[in-house]
Amino acid sequence: MKDPGILLTLFGMIKFNGIVALPDFGFDLMITNPITPFIDIFSNGFHGTVIPFLLITIFDTTGTLITVTKRVNLMKDSKLKNAKQALLSDAIGTTVGALFGTSPTTASAESEIGVAVGRRTSLTALTIAVLFALSSFFYPLFNIISSVSAITSPTLVIVGSIMMANTAEINWSDLSKPFPAFIVILTMPLTGSIATGLALGFISYPITKFFSGQAKDAQPFVYIFAILFIIQLFFLS
Repeated sequence: MKDPGILLTLFGMIKFNGIVALPDFGFDLMITNPITPFIDIFSNGFHGTVIPFLLITIFDTTGTLITVTKRVNLMKDSKLKNAKQALLSDAIGTTVGALFGTSPTTASAESEIGVAVGRRTSLTALTIAVLFALSSFFYPLFNIISSVSAITSPTLVIVGSIMMANTAEINWSDLSKPFPAFIVILTMPLTGSIATGLALGFISYPITKFFSGQAKDAQPFVYIFAILFIIQLFFLS
């Protein structure tokens, strides 16, 4: 009776619905019904949010690729080798994933955990892909595990602590750099959204540059993106 799984079941916190089941992707997939999603975008006024979210996805992917490649010393003269191929594969994954109704299958910051323990080749990605495909048949079992925060939270804390190592590379002597970074780190967990954290980072960066007398150091497109993110966050939510 000391098994936490048994105790959680007895108290009704989890419900055991089996171990194996055929994957259920639902019936409203874009791949089977490509017209309705586009109609829904315009009928619900979501067309104004497409570009900001596209920008968020691009910068989320770029930031992850830079972080991971720096971790494994693949950056050459501060340039990302084969960046075009990496971004193309990420774009294909995101597009195909969306067609099947998943959240963006993009490069995630958790990828750094893999390289931190020595996994640095595409064989790792292929192995994970196969395991994910197999795990879809064990959804009832994994759903039990993921539905209880007490099970998943400790893992996320460990992942977050490893990811915090990157803050050592921030130039803390220049307020215009650590302040936006702090805003991103703080708002991601508070809002429960990586996209919102990145957006607030893009908004705060040009503002701190402007008020610290370094407005010219920020590229013009940074100010444009800041305006787009302000519109997306405060007027198109």
